[in-house]
Amino acid sequence: MIREFFKDMVKYLPGKVLPGLVGIFALPLMTRLLKPADYGVYVIIISSSTLLTILSTEWLAVSLVRFYPVFREKSNLPVFGTTVLWFGLLSVGTATVLGACVALLVPNVIGGRAAYVCAGLGQSAVGGVYAFLMALLVARRQATTHSAFAIWQQCVCLGIGLFVAWSTSLGVIGLLLGSICGILLAMPLLGRLAFRGILGGSVSTEAASSMAAYGFPIMATNVAYWGLRLSDRYILAHFRGEREVGLYAVSYSIAERSLYLIVSLVIMSSTPIAMEIWEKHGAQEAQKFVSRLTQHYFVMAVPAMVGLAMLGKPIVSILTTKEFHAGYRIVPLVAFSMFLMGVQRGFQLGLMFHKKTLTIMRVLLLTSVFNIVANLCLIPSYGFMGAGCSAAVSYLLFTLLMAYLSRSCFVWEFPWVPLFKSGISAGIMAVFLLGMMRLPGLPVVAGVVLAVGIGAVAYVLSMLVIGGVDRAKMFAMVQKRLRRDR
Repeated sequence: MIREFFKDMVKYLPGKVLPGLVGIFALPLMTRLLKPADYGVYVIIISSSTLLTILSTEWLAVSLVRFYPVFREKSNLPVFGTTVLWFGLLSVGTATVLGACVALLVPNVIGGRAAYVCAGLGQSAVGGVYAFLMALLVARRQATTHSAFAIWQQCVCLGIGLFVAWSTSLGVIGLLLGSICGILLAMPLLGRLAFRGILGGSVSTEAASSMAAYGFPIMATNVAYWGLRLSDRYILAHFRGEREVGLYAVSYSIAERSLYLIVSLVIMSSTPIAMEIWEKHGAQEAQKFVSRLTQHYFVMAVPAMVGLAMLGKPIVSILTTKEFHAGYRIVPLVAFSMFLMGVQRGFQLGLMFHKKTLTIMRVLLLTSVFNIVANLCLIPSYGFMGAGCSAAVSYLLFTLLMAYLSRSCFVWEFPWVPLFKSGISAGIMAVFLLGMMRLPGLPVVAGVVLAVGIGAVAYVLSMLVIGGVDRAKMFAMVQKRLRRDR
């Protein structure tokens, strides 16, 4: 099944790598198009839209992955598909109306920013429908199709938004309108492919209730995760202004996108396979799978975290204008936070196997409240550095709590030795990175490119020497590839 995991991960790879790269390399355009304060406004709108999307579709998205194999085994997919379609649309509509009511009732939200509110609501509505259609592709393991539409959403829609904003001088509104248009263009084909062969049944309120009972605690969990991940933007805006939100969000985005690429690939590729192993082969095989999954995660994520922490300053200076450079200081903190997000996944899977989604929700709620309180204490005095420190400590607390609670129902062998070997190799890599960045007279871009290349070689060679990877398997794979090339 690890082989199946890597196959799915390769299929999802284009849909994560290309959008991640486009998102990062679009920053030079965005930071030239928007001032830090305008970028801060854009981040607040997108964060609010993300919350509405979570409220409207997350309960359904996680339920699709969990219940699709059940309905497939019962040969009852038409009922499943029809139920998902109607309840998905109903949920998105309800969340959009809720968002509009909040905007009208909360003082100073509308004011002179009615256009921002309308564009944000439109973004959350079309984004919500797109999100549950994409989740259905994940549940059906249509990884290649998912990647294609992820590339469309993150690359083409962003490109349309940048074009509209640049050509019309609409700024933030242009970015949002372009994204909405791009999503609407792809929606008919996405819907047809997502529901192909699984429509035509009756709506089952019993199936919807089962999915809601499973998914709503996880939706609340994702709301709590939103609070852990994005609530600091609102606190920063209140105490320090939207300009500081812009400084913080740009550097945060660079660090998060870079490392979350690995985390999201692991989550998306492993969850359907893990659930299938649990249902068909039982706890022992699931324990082996989670242990090996975490081991492979360390091999990929540890060097990425260390490299990003060391190269944060030059990378931010390359990708943004001078007005945004001061935010580079939070890159190591965000890299560490994202690394922990991947570590806790193995423990979270154990709770998901036993359907203990309420436990996951409680942990995230507690961590989110802790993060908000820490931000309220630190941000007024320390600004975005306080937000970065709060995030790192909160993710550490989250990981420790998940590990402690999951051990009561699902015990697996944590790969301490692979983690240690990855850490040693990453340390050796860090020495090379430090030496490369201190070479006199080397342009910043050339220095980063050279450092990444030499650092990667140093890490791989170190892992081979200390046995961090299976040398026999690696050499066998290389020989097999060489024979094919001949």
